[in-house]
Amino acid sequence: MPQQPQPEDFDLKQWLAEIKADSGLPDDQIAEMETILGTDKAKTALKKSVSFQKDYTRKTMEAAELRKQASRPKRSRLKEPRWRISM
Repeated sequence: MPQQPQPEDFDLKQWLAEIKADSGLPDDQIAEMETILGTDKAKTALKKSVSFQKDYTRKTMEAAELRKQASRPKRSRLKEPRWRISM
């Protein structure tokens, strides 16, 4: 059975500070969000969501780099002449 992430591993205040900085929400709305999302169950769900997004982004970047590396030899082969005539 998968283990539940510990809610204390997720920094809700930091996450809300980032939201406030990005969106410009007033302090009273941020305080309401902290009250609503401050429960252990909500923190666990948020941590999963945020971790999933970071992991997805990292894996997408890794896949793009692998595709980029795999295409390099093809480009170099295309630049070289196929037939070399020796005299």
